[in-house]
Amino acid sequence: MPALAPAQPQAGPDYTRRAWVALLACILLAGLLLPIDGFIMAHVAVFQKGGRLQLGGDLRRTLEFLQQFGDLASSLLVATCIFLLDPAIRRRMLDWLAAAAATSLAVWLLKMAIGRARPRLAPPAGDDVLWQSLAFTGPFGTYPLTHTRPGGIPEVVQRHSWEFWNGVSDLWSMPSSHTSAAAVLAVALATMYPKLRPLAWSLLGLVALTRVLFGAHFPSDVVLGAGIGVLVASLAMHHRLGQRLVTRVGWIKEFPS
Repeated sequence: MPALAPAQPQAGPDYTRRAWVALLACILLAGLLLPIDGFIMAHVAVFQKGGRLQLGGDLRRTLEFLQQFGDLASSLLVATCIFLLDPAIRRRMLDWLAAAAATSLAVWLLKMAIGRARPRLAPPAGDDVLWQSLAFTGPFGTYPLTHTRPGGIPEVVQRHSWEFWNGVSDLWSMPSSHTSAAAVLAVALATMYPKLRPLAWSLLGLVALTRVLFGAHFPSDVVLGAGIGVLVASLAMHHRLGQRLVTRVGWIKEFPS
């Protein structure tokens, strides 16, 4: 088995600058969407359960399946196919793994720091769609969440967005972790297999769209999530972060071919 040589950054265009430009563009777009997030959600509600154009049947099931592009199960399936069918590219999966881990950590920390209520929650200010889209707690504020006491008795409790042990995922709307994970997989596939770029980017767009259509996130949430995923994955893949890490710390001396 050939030794895993110290990896070097991939030659070519300035991927670092491109990745940062992509993130800044997403941050700008998210900021522009923020004031109208609530109005957009009010209009897409017609496609949700109970709406006059609700998505159902095979169409809804297919969209729910496709929106898992980038999650753990789909990533493991893709990784297995690559490992079995393309030995020459196996070591690149280390970079993909590094990108996925770093993105997940960054998004999780941002969710707890931002503390944005999901669209389905009624904000304290009432049902106005504008105020609903601007319901942020930040790291110090709290938000009223319904908690079920022993015996099935519901009660409203104030929660911080960082109280992850208390089931506060309803305060983790921004950024979208589904979209950031889809962005990581899209960048990884586009880097390893350039011919798959149209498919990978289309699936990323579909994930972002379905997260909004199903009422799980505001539009600015998915835009920011996509930007973070693209940035981290681009840096990790094009600078071979995973390979450099494992060779530097000596975790892997050889890599199976």
